[in-house]
Amino acid sequence: MRVLFVVNTPYQLMTAIRIIDTELNSIDVDLCIGDTIADVNSLYERIKSVGLFDNISIIEKKKYSNKKNIFGFIFTY
Repeated sequence: MRVLFVVNTPYQLMTAIRIIDTELNSIDVDLCIGDTIADVNSLYERIKSVGLFDNISIIEKKKYSNKKNIFGFIFTY
C-alpha cells in the first residue's frame, strides 16, 4: 500500500510526520508540499535528508492562485 500526504501548512506537515511515526512506519509514504509554507525549498532538503518519505514534491500553488481549489484534481474520481 502507498499513502500520499498533501500539506499546505507546517501544522499539516507535523501531523503527517506524527501519523507516519506512530501508525504508518512500515508503509510507503509520499509527500507533496505546497509552496505556501515559508522557505519551502530548504524545508524540502531537510525532509529529504531524513528519509521518512519515499518521494517528495513541491507543488507551486502560488503559480495557480487564481484557481479556486488547486488540489481538487488529486481527489477527483
